[in-house]
Amino acid sequence: ALPILYTCRIDSAVDIVDVTILFLVAVVTSQLASAIRRQVQIAEAHATRNATIAGFARRLLSCSSETEIAQSACQEISAIFDSNAVVLAGLPQPRTIAASPNAAAITPTDIAAAVHSLQSGEVAGHGSGSLAPAEWLFHPIRSDAAVLAALGLSRDDGSKPVSEEQEPLLESLLDQTALALTRAQESELPPRAAAEAR
Repeated sequence: ALPILYTCRIDSAVDIVDVTILFLVAVVTSQLASAIRRQVQIAEAHATRNATIAGFARRLLSCSSETEIAQSACQEISAIFDSNAVVLAGLPQPRTIAASPNAAAITPTDIAAAVHSLQSGEVAGHGSGSLAPAEWLFHPIRSDAAVLAALGLSRDDGSKPVSEEQEPLLESLLDQTALALTRAQESELPPRAAAEAR
């Protein structure tokens, strides 16, 4: 016991041991509480991410054509990341098949970045290692067999549209978009051609 109240003076070796033990207990308890809070935050972030992906996939399932899928994906991704979004497809001259907002401006440099992404299956454009002067950052939407389209993202203030922490979520949304586009393409093929495509 520590009999002296209202003072920080320690008079005996036993009191020093007691205070040291109490201090260590406080430090360990604080570290454990902090670790638990971090785990709770991680679990909440994963739950939110999974709910976002599930909702996104459900909305894509309600679309029947490639254009509807691309437009729905554009609108959803634009809202999730608070950025402008556009989907381009086709080579050698990509065409815009969806945009959010609809009046998205695409420059020749942006087109070149989209072409690079469609051809290489890599990220290209604003802030990347390829065609960085572009205003849009293009991500390939790819299936196992091919690159189906390219999703472009930009912000009006010129900042990076997706943070490093958000990139796994974007990749999951792009995978869901690729699955929906592949289903739409197969449903438009004659039965024999669809079987051969699989």
